[in-house]
Amino acid sequence: MRWNNHVIINLQELFRQQRDTLCREIDELRVALSAEERTAARREEEMRRERLELQQRLEQSERRHEELSGNLQTVCTIDPSPCLNHRERIYRT
Repeated sequence: MRWNNHVIINLQELFRQQRDTLCREIDELRVALSAEERTAARREEEMRRERLELQQRLEQSERRHEELSGNLQTVCTIDPSPCLNHRERIYRT
């Protein structure tokens, strides 16, 4: 009977050790998951800011293009010869 109690005690201790090990692993995984979620959130915010910046740059570029096109049309209306030369260079390339 004493031997059986000893075996039971050893099994209980083994069970506690395994449970403690698994609990530590679960805690480590929770910490790792939390860190990954924070990293993903930061990266998402960086990408959102980058997209907004690129969108603003595109809008500025489009405005400059429209202004330059308007200026070119005004110049061509006043004196069309530079525009003709410019068009000829474009078609040659």
